[in-house]
Amino acid sequence: MMENSESETFDTLVFDALVFIIGLIADRKFQHFNPVLETYIKKHFSATLAYTKLTKVLKTYVDNAEKCGITDQLFKAMKALEYIFKFIVRSRILFNQLYENKGEADFRESLLQLFKSINEMMSSISDQTVIVKVRILPASPRAPRPPVALRRSAKYAGIPARPPGRSALGRGLRGARQGERGAARLLSRLSAALPGRWS
Repeated sequence: MMENSESETFDTLVFDALVFIIGLIADRKFQHFNPVLETYIKKHFSATLAYTKLTKVLKTYVDNAEKCGITDQLFKAMKALEYIFKFIVRSRILFNQLYENKGEADFRESLLQLFKSINEMMSSISDQTVIVKVRILPASPRAPRPPVALRRSAKYAGIPARPPGRSALGRGLRGARQGERGAARLLSRLSAALPGRWS
């Protein structure tokens, strides 16, 4: 991704590969690799501009949620959201260390736009977004059950229920559904994880 910083040719492919790896580690059979991924992000990950590309590709997926053909990949990306944001935050921290908060306003704006896109996706009632939402929400902590009409619909019938779990997605989606104030609060939480002027 970073070796092709002037081209978007490989951005989506690299993003999809990252999501695939995160998905593997999330599988119960491979959960013992979680500390390895955490260590990699904190101590070995070094791409200072990755945050721009990760944010851009994720937003592209969310913005195109109503299109056929990306439902599965969007769902996988949303399930991997916690680690995607860890990569984004770590990348931005490394960038700050080198360039002393250069582009801070642009970074905040890109995250705000991403959260607004997630909010719009969660507000949409198109067939494609309904499928994604019904699969995402049960995996969020303390998530409300889908409405009875939705649970009875044919769209929902073929989708397996997923047990509640802990993820950044639940916090993010609950905040994003509350509109711009929710997005701003979520952005504030994320910014609090960054050093210096980000806290």
